[in-house]
Amino acid sequence: MNPKVRAKLVDVIAGMYSLTQLNTVVSKSLGHSLEYYVGATDLLTSVEKLITALEFTPDDLNTLLADLTVWNRKPALRVAIDAYYGAPPPADPYDTLMALDEPFVDRQILRTKLRDLFQTGNRRALVVRGPRASGKSYSRWLVEHVARSEGIEPVFVQLKDNLLEDIVWQVINDLSLPPNDFRDRMAQASTITKGFIPAFRGAARKMLAERWCLIFDSHDYDTVPKATRNFVDELLSEVANLQMASIWTVVLGHRVEPPELGPPPPLTKAIKDDILQVTQPDVQKFLEEFSLLPGRAPLEPGKATLLAAEIFENLNPPLDHPGMEILATRLREKIGL
Repeated sequence: MNPKVRAKLVDVIAGMYSLTQLNTVVSKSLGHSLEYYVGATDLLTSVEKLITALEFTPDDLNTLLADLTVWNRKPALRVAIDAYYGAPPPADPYDTLMALDEPFVDRQILRTKLRDLFQTGNRRALVVRGPRASGKSYSRWLVEHVARSEGIEPVFVQLKDNLLEDIVWQVINDLSLPPNDFRDRMAQASTITKGFIPAFRGAARKMLAERWCLIFDSHDYDTVPKATRNFVDELLSEVANLQMASIWTVVLGHRVEPPELGPPPPLTKAIKDDILQVTQPDVQKFLEEFSLLPGRAPLEPGKATLLAAEIFENLNPPLDHPGMEILATRLREKIGL
C-alpha cells in the first residue's frame, strides 16, 4: 500500500465529517459506534485508526467505503477510494472529447472556465456569449457532463418558445421544490420574478445534500420576452452573489440589454466566456486526439488534415445554423458515430 495514497484517503474522509457525523456514518454502515474501533481522540487520528482497524477485517472496510460513495458524491472521495484500491485514475471530465455521446471540439477556454465555476468555492455563475451558430447551445452537453462529474445535477431550461410561468414551474418541479410555498409567494408579489426569487432563496438554504446547476439557453433570442430575460438575470445575480450556495447557474447566449433599456444587473462575480466558431485546425486536432483514445487506431501522418478538409468542403465560415449542422453530421460520420 502506497502510504501517500492511504494518507490521502484519510485526509479526504476527515475533511468531510465531524467526529459526531463520522460516528453516525460508521454506526449506520457497520452497526458499531466509532468508539468500538478507536478510542476518543481528534478527528484525523480517529479516521487513521478506524482505517487501520478495518484493514484487519477487509469486508467491513469494503462495506464502509462503498457506503461512503453512496452517501457522499464528492468526486475527491471517489478518486481517493479508487486510488486506495489501486484503480487507475479516471479521465479528466473537463478534457473529454465526447460529452454525453456528443463529439466536443476545442472549447479550451470554456473548459477552463467551467473548471473555475465548479471547483472554486466563490464561483456559482457563468454567462456564455458569442455570435449566432457558434455552438453556445451545443455547449450544454459539456456543461452537463462536467456538472455531473462534480456531483451536481444539471437542469436544462429552454427559454425560447416557452412562457415565463412555464419556465418557473419547470424549475420548481425539476428541483422538487415545495409548490405551495412558491404559489403563495408569486400570488402575493407584483411579478412572478419578485415572488419566485425570495421563495427560491429560502428553499435553497434548506438543501443540505442537493446541488443543482440551472442551464438556461437562448437568452439572446429576439423572441424571448424581456420579462423572461429579466427573470434569468435577477436569478443569475442572486446566484453569482452567493445567495444560494447549493445552486449553480449557466446562461448560454446571454444577451446584454442596450443602455437605453436600463442598466443590466451587476455581473461582476459571474464568469464570462465569449465563444467563437470552431475552425478547421480545431477539427483536425480533435481527429488526431480522438484517434488516440483506447480502442481507436491512430491516424497516419497527414490523415487528420485530409479528413478535416473533407469535413469543411464547400463550407465557408462564418457558418450559419444549417452549415454547423452539416459540419457536425460530417464529423460524426468521419469518427464512426
